[in-house]
Amino acid sequence: MYKNYLKMLKVLKFSGYHPDWTTLQKTLMILCIVLSITGKIVAASSTPKTRVIIKGLPKVTCTSQLSYYVDPSRKFSLDDIRIKNFSTKTAGLIKAMNYYGKRANYWMKFSLENTDSQPVVVFLDAGYFGSIRVYHIVKGKIQIQNGGESLIKDINTPIPVLNTVKLILPPKEKVEYMLRLSSNLYYGMGFNQVNILSKKQLYATYYRDYHDAGTFRFLQILFLGFMFSQMLYIIFTRVIGIKRKEYLFYLFYLTLVTAYYILKYNDDIGFYWPLDYYPEISIYTKSILLALPFLFYIKFIRYFLDLKETDEKAYGKLIYLEYFIGIYVFADTSLRFLLPATIVLNNILMIVIFVIFIYGLTIIIPLVKYKRILVNLILTGSLIAGLGGVIGILISLLQVELGIVHTNLDSLVSGQIGIVIETIIFTASLSFKSRMMEREKIEAQQKLIAQYEENEKLRKKMKKTRNKIAQDLHDDIGSTLSTILLFSNAAKTKVRFKNGEAGDIFRKISRIAGNMIDEMSDIIWAINPMQDSMDKILKRMNYYAAPITNAQNMEFKFKVDDDIQNLYLSMEKRKNLFLVFKESIINAVKYSEGTCIHVKLYSNNNNLHMLVEDNGKGFSKHSEQGNGLNNMKIRAEDSGGQLEINSRVNEGTSVHLIMPL
Repeated sequence: MYKNYLKMLKVLKFSGYHPDWTTLQKTLMILCIVLSITGKIVAASSTPKTRVIIKGLPKVTCTSQLSYYVDPSRKFSLDDIRIKNFSTKTAGLIKAMNYYGKRANYWMKFSLENTDSQPVVVFLDAGYFGSIRVYHIVKGKIQIQNGGESLIKDINTPIPVLNTVKLILPPKEKVEYMLRLSSNLYYGMGFNQVNILSKKQLYATYYRDYHDAGTFRFLQILFLGFMFSQMLYIIFTRVIGIKRKEYLFYLFYLTLVTAYYILKYNDDIGFYWPLDYYPEISIYTKSILLALPFLFYIKFIRYFLDLKETDEKAYGKLIYLEYFIGIYVFADTSLRFLLPATIVLNNILMIVIFVIFIYGLTIIIPLVKYKRILVNLILTGSLIAGLGGVIGILISLLQVELGIVHTNLDSLVSGQIGIVIETIIFTASLSFKSRMMEREKIEAQQKLIAQYEENEKLRKKMKKTRNKIAQDLHDDIGSTLSTILLFSNAAKTKVRFKNGEAGDIFRKISRIAGNMIDEMSDIIWAINPMQDSMDKILKRMNYYAAPITNAQNMEFKFKVDDDIQNLYLSMEKRKNLFLVFKESIINAVKYSEGTCIHVKLYSNNNNLHMLVEDNGKGFSKHSEQGNGLNNMKIRAEDSGGQLEINSRVNEGTSVHLIMPL
């Protein structure tokens, strides 16, 4: 009180206020006395009383005051505890619970008396603990019953009875009860008083508490509804055709996070089965629901930011981090099945999650150098979610484990707030990226259209150039060669009888000029755009081969599959196809001495096949091959294809050209 008086005096003095100090000092002294007394009264009235409350049981009375003993070592047995000095000071129990938290066993004892002539069934509610062991002592005989959140319940157990222990008080007997209350990181811990209830009163209390928790339940359902709406949105995007991998991994992440909060707040949202009946689920799925979401979170980031193309070094680091998370989750889950005590595993899990988060940030933060808005969005969402999680962990440690902070704020609420903000940012980021990709797609299409238009202009220009070249070749070089041929033939006629050597020379000139005209005709045909259609190619092949084979009394069969008619060949391939065909026909007519030539054109596996066969004398593979056969192979290779020539003596020859389309 005196210290408060001095503090108030100092405040007024430094504020520059100069009143009558004697009067002021008396006033302050009286005020401090009143505040001190009022504070003690309020503190006394606000301190919860630890007691046994009996409801709905008129024949049952509490015959001894509730007392407690705190066992920080968690090693004392019933015999050890019974010789200890129990305390009835409420403030001491509350202080011990705040200090030790879940690191101690809390023993309580009290006595009940049943004055009825019939056994009475009661339900003991000792708060929220992972384990409640009840020692039922009557005339020195001890019976043990177990309860608490960690106890596996029968599926037929009613929900209001789940966290209670059913007791039977014998008629006209006084019963001593010893309770050992304990918990761990998996289960909650909360105690105010011991309630002894009838079945009717138990149900009434349950429904009243359920109604009182309506606001918190509404917030949790609102949170879960938000998460489910985000998952439905992702599923809808995949249904309508957006099947990018980041959407799938984001869906897995949201699913695991939602499952974790359902597991954590299943009682508050009314989700009792199977979690309340099979509490080991919360043990075995601890790392799956806490660490595994990071795996899909990182996968989402990898694909969302296209790190493989943007930053291969960061991409590789995240891959290794994913491997680490997967191996850790498998190892942690396996150990939880094998080891009975898992507090150490929980501590390791918290450390691993913290390390994963920090290491992930060290990979993502340097990506800011690329100045991409997607990176900034991911980083912002990650920091907000991480900050919410860190605050939740700190609240849990300070409030539950160390007992330093005393607040009604749930340690997971801050994490939920962070996740909601992060989810909003990420969902907006996915929509933003989709719009950005759509814009890029439209821009690419516009560039493609512009390129197509440019190519079309170039094609028309090349067509015009090809027409000009074909016309010039035909008009100038063709007419010149024809003139040479005419003059050489005339000169040959005139000197035929006068000079034998001159005649040979002129005959050679005539032959060369004739060959040149044929070759020039092929070249003009090849570059003429009007001859680009497959129908024109097939007609030229038929018009060329039919007269030659007919002159040699050879049968000519020309078979073309229907699907060949609509093919399009480039100028180079069209020229090479015809020249290989022409050379094959000439060789068969000149050298085969056969009676039939069969030509077949068909397509298979995106290749054009041309098969030229004769029934002539054939030749040995060891025979010397002229320039014609070698030129045919070169033309096939120039077109990206291959040429197969098969021949046996007296069995004919086949030339097989395979040209890719």
